[in-house]
Amino acid sequence: LFVSIHVNAAPPMTASGAETYFLSSEATDNAARAAAAFENKVIALEPGPRGGARDVLRSILWDLAQSDFQQESSRLAEVLQTNLDRALRLPSRGVKQAPFYVLGGAAMPAGLVEIGFITNPQEEAQLRDEGYRDRIARALAAGLAAYKRNYEQRLGVVVRR
Repeated sequence: LFVSIHVNAAPPMTASGAETYFLSSEATDNAARAAAAFENKVIALEPGPRGGARDVLRSILWDLAQSDFQQESSRLAEVLQTNLDRALRLPSRGVKQAPFYVLGGAAMPAGLVEIGFITNPQEEAQLRDEGYRDRIARALAAGLAAYKRNYEQRLGVVVRR
């Protein structure tokens, strides 16, 4: 599994809540599309040549491989978001899909978690609190454990305890 943890930002200082994304070439909505576009600007900072037929072919093959993980990534995002909603009691912004570059690099089920808004003064204060960050970490760990249990049940894996 791959989980990328972020702190969100938005022009209205009242924006609040946690949200979780999984990879898709189509964004859930305009806000998800804009968030991915903003985050993906980092690609331009990376060294190396871009473009050409070889890169196009590599991109197509990678997209095919990613589609295998999309359903599992959706399940992962749902369970992570559910655990954050319970633990943080923030407004839930839900699970969304968008073409985040960081998720496209993972050859496994993957999710991107936005744990709150640094641009919201109340959430910024919470994020500065060690106890609050511990609640976030515990919620994510519980979500990962729940995902693992569900995955093993779907596969029929018998786990000895």
